[in-house]
Amino acid sequence: MHGASGQLIAIGPARRPYADFLAALGLSRAGRARGIAVSGTVDWAQPVRAEMSQAGSLCTDTAASGGVAIQLGLGGVFGGFAQTWRTRCPGPSLGDKQPILSGPLDRSVLDRRQFRLQVGGRGTSSDDGYVIRAHGHLSLVLRRGRITQQVSAEPTD
Repeated sequence: MHGASGQLIAIGPARRPYADFLAALGLSRAGRARGIAVSGTVDWAQPVRAEMSQAGSLCTDTAASGGVAIQLGLGGVFGGFAQTWRTRCPGPSLGDKQPILSGPLDRSVLDRRQFRLQVGGRGTSSDDGYVIRAHGHLSLVLRRGRITQQVSAEPTD
């Protein structure tokens, strides 16, 4: 898939050694990962096909999604539209408040240069009286790029 970008972030106290952050990301066995929070995102813009069924009539349309965002965290992988998405079919506007995809995250794969994430439809949600069910599966093959380090100082209360 072209035009996709992603990042995996480890956040913790700046006094912790760099090896601890690498361990939290699954990239080193030398550090201590405990107390380091890990999260990430994968974003891309692709047209999405929708089929809407309302009162027995079917409407099919393909529209630019404005971007799809996948969030990675301790609870797994969750995703949905990065911006409000609407087709010409009658129905709800889908936005980032509604995660419609989910899947497991095996953190042991993060140390590989290339790994796969799989997400599928996530139960049901609702908007403006509509019931939304996502179907199908999405499989993403991710390749790790350059690793960078950034230290930010933020006030603590």
